[in-house]
Amino acid sequence: YPDTYTVSGIFSLPYTNIYEPVEVFTDRPNNRQAVKYYGGQASYIYLGVGTEKQVSYESYIAGYEAKCARSVKRGGPSVNERTKYPVSFLPDLTTFEYIGQTDCGKAKEGYMCHKWMKSGDILQRTNHYTFLALTDGVHTPVVYVMMGYDAAFASHYDLYRIVYSDFVAGVADNAFVIPENCHKPKKPTPKQADHHQLLLSEITHLMHADDEHIKAMFADFTDKHNRQYTTLEEHNKAHDHFRRNHALVNSMNRKHDGVLYAANHFMDQDVLTTRYNGYKPVSEAQRDQATVPYESITDSNKALPDNVDWRRDGAVSPVKDQGACGSCWSFSAAQTIESHWFITTGQPVLLSEQQLVDCIWDKEYGSSGCDGGDETMAMKYVQDAGGLMLETEYTYRMQDGMCKIPKGEQVENPGARVKNVVSIPSGDEETLKHAVATKGPVSIAYDASHPSMTFYSE
Repeated sequence: YPDTYTVSGIFSLPYTNIYEPVEVFTDRPNNRQAVKYYGGQASYIYLGVGTEKQVSYESYIAGYEAKCARSVKRGGPSVNERTKYPVSFLPDLTTFEYIGQTDCGKAKEGYMCHKWMKSGDILQRTNHYTFLALTDGVHTPVVYVMMGYDAAFASHYDLYRIVYSDFVAGVADNAFVIPENCHKPKKPTPKQADHHQLLLSEITHLMHADDEHIKAMFADFTDKHNRQYTTLEEHNKAHDHFRRNHALVNSMNRKHDGVLYAANHFMDQDVLTTRYNGYKPVSEAQRDQATVPYESITDSNKALPDNVDWRRDGAVSPVKDQGACGSCWSFSAAQTIESHWFITTGQPVLLSEQQLVDCIWDKEYGSSGCDGGDETMAMKYVQDAGGLMLETEYTYRMQDGMCKIPKGEQVENPGARVKNVVSIPSGDEETLKHAVATKGPVSIAYDASHPSMTFYSE
């Protein structure tokens, strides 16, 4: 493909009914790229790609207003990996096997296509990639199907499909115009992982041991995960992270804590800043103000059953998928409300996670859409806003959007309402068991930022 091109299409997760319009402007000679979602409702502009002066601009909707952030240094990989690296919306076909010509099928009925395929193992799972392009002399892309680890946006294991709608050589300069409100630098504040002692215990070995075997493993790692570093400095930094993480994984395995840790695609990243951007906790004081203590409504004399499964009673909704958006907190909140609405009324309901993603941007609730939030404050918002809309009326888009609820107004005809948000003391297993047994499903948050989660294997 040419070094300068414009391509658009629909990025989808067919299993979850998510369809995300994407437009990508790539200009390699000038080291720049722009990516727009939903017709520009969210956009990312990268300038100086691969240079020392690389800078990015992120334009997005925050509740009721458009905002823009400028960043000269991006954090580690996360669900928002697409804001760290330019998007690979067209695959590198040099790593694929050319199969030959075939009918384009439903993606482009009545046309013939070139077909490329690729298979491999990532994270102990087999991945299959298929790419079709027209036999028109310019290889106009038609469809890219990924059954496996998402190569375009670095998301989780699933079925993904990109159906291309347009492709032209060249880019329009106005695609790279910086919004006027992009003037304040974005300062990342990653949570620090609690593994400093493990690193310190390995530091002498790391600094002085012969690492020829590490070099060989790193070479295998870069081949397996198709890593390409643009500068020697970037390569050396990645190698150093790999060496440290190799020692870290070995150190954690030496603890024999009942699980196995293994190398994975995070091995060349700084695990101090590598984290999953989905859970964004608020202060204990803020949470206490938003909730009613569980003790005040507990019947301590009630005997608890040996086990309970609310799924058998129909109180648990089908499993949903947040896709490539750090919105786990909204799903946890919405589905907990769904369960308690069913237990209270006997009516099953599917509620809108997208309303929570779009509408909770005030400091009062401490959430940031696809960049994370807190399920407790999400429930408090539902209580304050007069309810949560049905999923069919406010569908999930896997992207921050403009809040559909007029600012300051209550939700009309909500699918469910919340009277109180009840808190369970952290670490209190007995109270948690009592709540699950006598009240219903509980929303919890699990911190997955620690190395033990990053390198967990089995």
